[in-house]
Amino acid sequence: MKNWICAVILVISLSFSGTCLSSQSSGLNAIFNGQKPDIKLVKEKLSLLTEYTTGKFKDIRSTDWFCPGTSKLVGMGGVEGYTDGTFKPQNPIKVSEFVKLLLSSMGYKEENHPQVWYKNYVDKATALGVIEPSDAYAYESGMKRMDMAKMICRILNIQPKKSPAPVFSDTSGIDTSWIDTAFSEYLIRGYYSKHSRTFKPTQTASRAEVCEMIVRALEYRDNPAEYKRYMAAHFAEAEKRQDDLDDGALQNINGFVTKVPGRNSAL
Repeated sequence: MKNWICAVILVISLSFSGTCLSSQSSGLNAIFNGQKPDIKLVKEKLSLLTEYTTGKFKDIRSTDWFCPGTSKLVGMGGVEGYTDGTFKPQNPIKVSEFVKLLLSSMGYKEENHPQVWYKNYVDKATALGVIEPSDAYAYESGMKRMDMAKMICRILNIQPKKSPAPVFSDTSGIDTSWIDTAFSEYLIRGYYSKHSRTFKPTQTASRAEVCEMIVRALEYRDNPAEYKRYMAAHFAEAEKRQDDLDDGALQNINGFVTKVPGRNSAL
């Protein structure tokens, strides 16, 4: 009798353990009910994805400016973290890593090359016109923000156009066609403070920034007109708040005034 009771308890315990492990391992499948995620679906499931992402990575909080964008990209299977359970959002990203992430997020899945792991992605990016031979990237070096603007515009088939007047205070002496284009399409707005814009063109992008920019590209591709209407209003509000803060019209209490959820780092 005792053995029978113990066996029943063991079966019940294993059943509950199995349920927990199953729900934990199913993760994103449970969130999407088996559907293949696209940008529309991940936006609908953002609250669940935020909970999933902050549970998966111990260095991401729901209040972090990059959490919404990163959560969307995690949902689409476009980005992963490290084996120690971290995402390392401020880590710099290499050109090779960015190329893979950009193409994978846009639906181009390639096998890693046996010798040079990123070669197939570079070849695909070249075939798509995202990379041109004249670009001569050093793929193991950091991804510069000005090159990120170029690749994102190219994969979206947006033609470059230079603004008639300088947009940023730190881009003199370089060709700003792609930077100005990314700015005018609300893809990469740069940094705004004290009524001045900077782009930091040669600065290496962080993992958090890259997630945000790629999600913007996906949202833009889904519906360019709707995306630009929303982002125009968003940035107008964010920059007005920054102006009020810089002019002393508002006080910054623990960063609350300047924070706009999901859009508070590299604009």
